[in-house]
Amino acid sequence: MISPIKKIEAIRGVEFDWRNGDGHDVGVIAEELEKVIPEAVTEINGIKAVYYYKILPLLIEVVKAQQAQIKKLQEVSNA
Repeated sequence: MISPIKKIEAIRGVEFDWRNGDGHDVGVIAEELEKVIPEAVTEINGIKAVYYYKILPLLIEVVKAQQAQIKKLQEVSNA
C-alpha cells in the first residue's frame, strides 16, 4: 500500500483553460490522478471527471503526519 504522502506527492495541481471556452480554472489532471487514486476518477460520456472529495481523506492523513513531524522537531529543538 502506498502511503498517503506518496500519493499526494504524485498528484500535480494545475491551472488550465477549458476547451469549451468556459474560462480559466485550477484542478488536477484526471488521467494523472487515475494512476494514483483511480477511485477518484470517473468517466461521463467519454470525458474523465474528478471526484475531488475522494482526495480529502488522504490530505487529512498527510496533515496529521506532517503535524507529528513538526511536533517531534519542536521537541528536539526545545530539549
